[in-house]
Amino acid sequence: APVLSVGAPANAEEGSPVALSATATDGNGDSLLFDWDLTGGSSFTTVGANAGFTPDDGPADHTVRARVRDGHSAQVTASRIISIENVAPVLEATLSATRLALSAVDPSSADQAAGFDFTIDVGADGSAVQHAAGQSAEVQLDPPAGTTPVRVTATDKDGGVSQAVTL
Repeated sequence: APVLSVGAPANAEEGSPVALSATATDGNGDSLLFDWDLTGGSSFTTVGANAGFTPDDGPADHTVRARVRDGHSAQVTASRIISIENVAPVLEATLSATRLALSAVDPSSADQAAGFDFTIDVGADGSAVQHAAGQSAEVQLDPPAGTTPVRVTATDKDGGVSQAVTL
């Protein structure tokens, strides 16, 4: 029977490609066939010694399995668990005289679809905090922009917080 080794990272970020590799030896010198189950199910649908996938949402554990067959009756499988990490959204904020326009982008389509909690700190000191929710938001400011600083963050459904933007 073949001896199988799987190369996979221990951790990966949501929305970033993950490269996988499998190597094997066979004591009989048989030619070897590789395939992968990239979904954690029961189907080996990706053919080849090298494979990859892009995890959509973290935090989560994602199991991949490689299988090698020697063309006879021998086959061996090996699995790896990859810890998928959440990535914080990137906030975009535009300020006019009395309006604050907010949007955010997240590499996870699940986080993007769920929308964001925008935290607006007028005065940038924690004394006058407002919240808005959605994929984007427009907020009426009082007092008007320019008279006091405004600090804004966006938080995704998994708790990832963007870098603060102060306007």
